Amino acid sequence: MYGRISCILTISAIAVILTACSVGYQEGILQKDEVSYFRFAGDVAGAVVSIDNGETIYLGLDSQGKPANVIYKVAPGKHRVVVTKGNQVVVDRIVIVDNQNTREIQVP
Repeated sequence: MYGRISCILTISAIAVILTACSVGYQEGILQKDEVSYFRFAGDVAGAVVSIDNGETIYLGLDSQGKPANVIYKVAPGKHRVVVTKGNQVVVDRIVIVDNQNTREIQVP
């Protein structure tokens, strides 16, 4: 009789342990948005940026003299970046940026 009770208790204990170990386990894949960034550094005051001949971005300085509007979100891939200052092209290059990365572009 005692052998049967100890066997039942042992099986019950194993079942409780196995159930407790499986609680909270979730299988899945976390996928981040496909987005990348360009960061413009250097002498950005008065610079105008065009990415893929699209929207014009005006870089500049804030009221405390720090660079403003220098990070721009783009899709991963190949982009043509043109930076002009005073009607003169100072940067004209093709830049490839990977997903979830930031590429810094120096403005002379």
